Formats: sequence, C-alpha cells, structure tokens
Amino acid sequence: MFVESYLKRIDYSGNISPSIETLNKLHAHHLFNIPFENIDIHIRKPLNLEKSKLYNKIITNNRGGICYELNGLFFHLLKSLNFKTWIISGRVFDKTKGYGPNYDHLALIVKIEEKEYLVDVGFGDFSLTPLIINSKAKNTNQTFIIDKLKENYRVSKKTKRGIKPLYIFKKEEQKISNFLEMSLFHQTSSNSKFTQNLLITIKTADGRDTITNKIYKSKSRVNEVKEEIKTLSSFLEKLNNSFGISDIRLS
Repeated sequence: MFVESYLKRIDYSGNISPSIETLNKLHAHHLFNIPFENIDIHIRKPLNLEKSKLYNKIITNNRGGICYELNGLFFHLLKSLNFKTWIISGRVFDKTKGYGPNYDHLALIVKIEEKEYLVDVGFGDFSLTPLIINSKAKNTNQTFIIDKLKENYRVSKKTKRGIKPLYIFKKEEQKISNFLEMSLFHQTSSNSKFTQNLLITIKTADGRDTITNKIYKSKSRVNEVKEEIKTLSSFLEKLNNSFGISDIRLS
C-alpha cells in the first residue's frame, strides 16, 4: 500500500525495477508533483520525521515539506523498491556565513552498478535528475557540478553570473535520528532561514511556481508573472491551483 500510494501521489506508473532509468523518472516525478514547503513551521506545527507521520502528511494529505521530510520519505520509497541507498548529511552554503553545520541538510546517495548518485528531492530548485558524484550532470535548463573541497564533496550550480555553491557533503551513512536537533533548530530558531521566510515552490513543465512570504511568482522559459498575495482566500487559492494543497488548517 505504501509504494502504490506513493507512486500515485507522484503520478508515476512506469517500471519500478532498481535501475538508473527508474531512479531518474522517480526523481523527476517527485519534483513535479510534491512541493518544497515550510508552512507547518510558520503555523508552529512541529515536524515529525517518523515514516508513518511523513506518509500521512505528504502522501495522504497531499502536502510537501522541507528536506528532512521529503528526502526522508523518498528514502523509504527507494528502500521499498530495493535500491541500494543511504542518508547523508549536507552543510548548506550561505554567502555571509559560509557552510552551515552538520545535519543542516538531508540528502541521499544511491548506488547502481558501482556508480554513486546524489539524490535530492528536498532542496527546492535543484537538478531534475540525480547527479553522478564527482561528475557533471546537465538537464535542459542548468548545469550542476559535484567536485571535491578538501575532505568534502561540493555541489554547485552553474549560473550566468558564475558558479554558485549549494552545499557540501560526505558520503558517510547517517541515521534519520541524527537530524532531529537541526530539524528542531530550523523550526524554532530566529536564525533559521525557514522561520524567517515562508517558502513554497514546485517545478512546472517549463519553469517553477513559488510563493515567498506574500509574493507569488510563476516563471517559465519565456515569461515571469509576479503577484502580491493580499488576502487569505487568495493565498489558499494559490496553494490549491499551483501546489495542489487543498486541505490545510492555518490556525
């Protein structure tokens, strides 16, 4: 039931054998159908990283989540499909503070036929498909690079302004329980970027839809619509129409 419901949630009905082709498609379908969002943090609803709680929130209730939730649940799906996968810790780059602490970000590694791939459906605007570690991976819009930075691997994005660091990681296997302290920090601390700004974002066929605080943006390859959200009803309408979130209590 877990696998069937999950695949239905991400609108996937293809082959589920543990191959790179399947992994690529699952990764892309996840990004197109489940938003990155931190609504619960802003309504002070504690995040719960247990498998059953993540399933109820993301699959049953058609919600999204932050990295700990999205990659955490995707890990369980991949394990159920017999992928060789494990959880890793990432340290996210900030242009003023440098790289964050351990367990700042949760991502996955999947090993297929002796090749290791970075899997990340919980970083917002990220590669549509997994990245070969220590290589370059391109999609139709952008280039992501993985290289070495001392004892870490570094993930960067190539932009028109140059190379933008995203985060560093080590390939060491982690337990979900290792992330609980940082998850609590991101839910409660005024120094967390998640408490400072409401963020809801999802990949679309030709771009991305995003709400940042009270600003809605719908960006495509040729156009960008920007709109101020002035009322609660407008916000709820955007949640439903652009992000598929239709049943949420904001108080």
